[in-house]
Amino acid sequence: METLTPLEIDALSRIASEDFGVEVARIEPLPGELDRNVAVTDAGGVRTILKVFTSNMPRAAIAFQRDLLDHAAERDPSLVGSIPRFLGAPEAIRRVRLADREVDAALLEHLDGRALARVTPHTPELLRSVGALVARFDRAVQDFTGAPPPSTDGSTPLWPLLLGRATIADRIDAIPAGPKRRALIEEIAARFDDATVERLGSLRPQVLHQDANDYNVLVRVTRDGAEVAGLIDLGDATRGPLVGDVAIAAAYAALGKRDPVSAMAHVVAGYHAEHALDDEEIAAVFDLALLRLATSVAVSAQRAATSAASEYHLVTEAPAWDALESLADVHPRLATAVLRDAAGLDPVPRAKRFAAWARSKTFEPIVGAPLSDAPRVDLSIDGTLLVEGARDRTFDEWGAAIETLRLDAGAPAAVGYHDETRLLYRSDAFAVEREDGLEPRTVHLGVDLFAPAGTEIRAPLGGIVRSVQRNGAPLDYGPTVILDHDDEDGGAFSTLYGHLDGEVLTRLRAGERIEAGDMVGRLGGEHENGGWPPHLHFQVVLDPLDRVGDFPGVAAPGWRRAWTALCPDPAVLLGLESCDANEPRTAALLAERRAAFCRSMSIHYESRPLQIVKGRGTTLYDAEGRAFLDAVNNVPHVGHCHPRVVEAGQRQMALLNTNTRYLDEQLCRYAEKLRSRLPDHLEVLYFVCSGSEANELALRIARAATDGARDVLVQEHGYHGHTGATVAMSHYKFARAGGFEPGDEVHVVPLADPYRGIHRGSESGNAYANEVERILEALARDDRRPYAMIAEAIVGCGGQVVPPEGYLRRAFDLVRAAGGVAIADEVQVGFGRVGTHFWAFDEQGAVPDIVTMGKPMGNGHPIAAVATTRAIADRFAGGMEFFATFGGNNVSTAIGEAVLDVLEDERLMENARDVGAVFFAEMQAVAARHPIVGDVRGRGLYLGVDLVEDPETREPAGNAARYVAL
Repeated sequence: METLTPLEIDALSRIASEDFGVEVARIEPLPGELDRNVAVTDAGGVRTILKVFTSNMPRAAIAFQRDLLDHAAERDPSLVGSIPRFLGAPEAIRRVRLADREVDAALLEHLDGRALARVTPHTPELLRSVGALVARFDRAVQDFTGAPPPSTDGSTPLWPLLLGRATIADRIDAIPAGPKRRALIEEIAARFDDATVERLGSLRPQVLHQDANDYNVLVRVTRDGAEVAGLIDLGDATRGPLVGDVAIAAAYAALGKRDPVSAMAHVVAGYHAEHALDDEEIAAVFDLALLRLATSVAVSAQRAATSAASEYHLVTEAPAWDALESLADVHPRLATAVLRDAAGLDPVPRAKRFAAWARSKTFEPIVGAPLSDAPRVDLSIDGTLLVEGARDRTFDEWGAAIETLRLDAGAPAAVGYHDETRLLYRSDAFAVEREDGLEPRTVHLGVDLFAPAGTEIRAPLGGIVRSVQRNGAPLDYGPTVILDHDDEDGGAFSTLYGHLDGEVLTRLRAGERIEAGDMVGRLGGEHENGGWPPHLHFQVVLDPLDRVGDFPGVAAPGWRRAWTALCPDPAVLLGLESCDANEPRTAALLAERRAAFCRSMSIHYESRPLQIVKGRGTTLYDAEGRAFLDAVNNVPHVGHCHPRVVEAGQRQMALLNTNTRYLDEQLCRYAEKLRSRLPDHLEVLYFVCSGSEANELALRIARAATDGARDVLVQEHGYHGHTGATVAMSHYKFARAGGFEPGDEVHVVPLADPYRGIHRGSESGNAYANEVERILEALARDDRRPYAMIAEAIVGCGGQVVPPEGYLRRAFDLVRAAGGVAIADEVQVGFGRVGTHFWAFDEQGAVPDIVTMGKPMGNGHPIAAVATTRAIADRFAGGMEFFATFGGNNVSTAIGEAVLDVLEDERLMENARDVGAVFFAEMQAVAARHPIVGDVRGRGLYLGVDLVEDPETREPAGNAARYVAL
């Protein structure tokens, strides 16, 4: 932010007041490269922008900007409020006096919003809206016939894109002559030779904004996210090829991104949806964006060298270098495929032509015999043969299983599919940078043919050897041959043969001709093919991207459609109809879900929902093979798909599954193990299917045990289930949108929150217990008594609130003394999650009469339970029979027993204590550095972080919490 001296404030205030009639209340400086820009607030709170042209810009150039803005607003009235029009017509531009000289000045509309550079995150939706706004402006001014006047001093403008090579050439010596940076800028500039500039200059011309950088795009931040609010500063507007505007916007969207190409693609997608680009234009975006960034760093370097740079001049230099160095690793034609795909176009236009050509031809068998009976080898993320490679089976084991599959089918090879999501490629070498971290390359780009080592591999069609090379890293191709071909219509392509034996390295040479049916090589064994079971990786490559000797065989899912268009299904060349596994149906599934289920059945991350297909331990995998640390799910207590739990369920399901009306060793054994974990006075168990069912049953039992008392105490923000009875006891449900008044028998106890509750501090336990006592005393005065208080020992939906010491123990004692029953809801916090104790109520010294449990019991299987005293159970048994068809069935109890065994054998309660302590300590260190972290609380692995707008008022920072969560 610029600063103003008192003299400057006085001078600018005088100009605003005397020359433009503004009753000035406040002036604030704004960034500017050459001119003076200030926000002026008048006595009525109305804000405008005073722009003083200290650069001595010719009045004709200022008028050009004014006319261009007026034209845009006239052609597209929806732009009003999104572009800053000049005020004070007909004399919008006025001569004023500043610091003993006369300059031009103008008053412009003020647009609310923050610079895009000052907003995080840059979501795909936000970046698409940036492209859309630039497109709307360009579309509105496409018929504007005005032109900026030439400079009065005859100098060449810095920023017109197609002059970038000359701008760079004049400043290249200012860039340090290190081994990389200067060479990178020179290489980018060299792409724009005279012929290229002439060709680009012939593309669709018009007047451009030409500076939609991340400080000239304004963003409005709302409760629901961020949206583009405006486009400012036409100081560099000029005529040029239309594609320049989207390229510039895309260039600045790349700044600060770990995945700059995807950020650029979102801008291009938004632009194209509003103002369609043709094939030549979209092909020019990537290189033009790099040229803009290269020009920017060259200008910054020259200004720094001459001490002419300000903070405004240099603000993008470091992120521009970072973006350039990252983008230099991306081939322009691959980037264009990604941009085209984002815009809804065919990523590689000639892919369809290649497919049609291939279908019209006949090819030689690649393994010497037809593959029509070849069985499929499903290596997908959710495939049955291979789940996770070496973790579930060794390569020897699954190689043997594949060979058995091939022999049983009597086929020359078994086939692994193209465009299949796989988890085989687990090292960082098989990963690329994305905005949320490393994204694994999981999308298979070829077809695998599994056959014994030594099997001869023949060329389906003739070609020229492009390369013969050993790719010897672990899990790489090993000896690899790439052939170049022509589809007879002028479309060159290549085929890749990976995992051959070493003999091919001396037998073939680059440039040799291979005829259809000739032997390319033989399949290598594990010792020479990267460590894989013997197989051929066969891949079609429509564009080798100037690579020789190697080409990626798997791709990251973020660019899936671009890569699979570049490397289409080669099935036809193998004599097969299709070997395409096809990409996941995430978008279609979302539509089907919305059609089949009610809107109130929520879904996480609705704007970009996850299609989770696999779980292992603490990790979830989506349909693209991306791994997520599961810090949300409170059901898979001992880890997703724990093998002992899975095996117990499978074994019992294959043996027997029936109800509790039969004698069963399994039922009694599990009941005894569970009872041994409970306080001695809780002797009787009831098995049901869910925590909601357990809590509803507990409330029934409590009423029966108290001779029909009708009043119940519940916690503020408490949640106990989704049935009719439990929703009525769940303040978190009935007090929120769509809720209801639960009835005068339900009494809400204030949340015992020592951080932001009505009583604060670690010594507030008695004060909160007094709140319970006041409710009980009021009931007694009306000759009423409670039948229960139901409470979570740590209130989850309230934000993992741990009550102050002594509160829950005394609250339960008070309820019991008043004739009621104390119900501890351990559905979320039980089974060792708090780390120091098996039950959270135990950690707080409370003594319940009834305990309910659910989620963790079955590690994902629906089982829950109620435990109570013999005396209370006897009171309940005096009425109707209790029976739950599925409660306590053989499979559920077998799974429940396995969960208890794993908890004990793997010392998971101690693990929760130790890991939770590390997280807690690290988050407290974060809180010490960042005032937005108001409180870190919880126990073990049931933890919460409270974000606040102000550490003093402790007002919740809802927008920040939503950002962190999503």
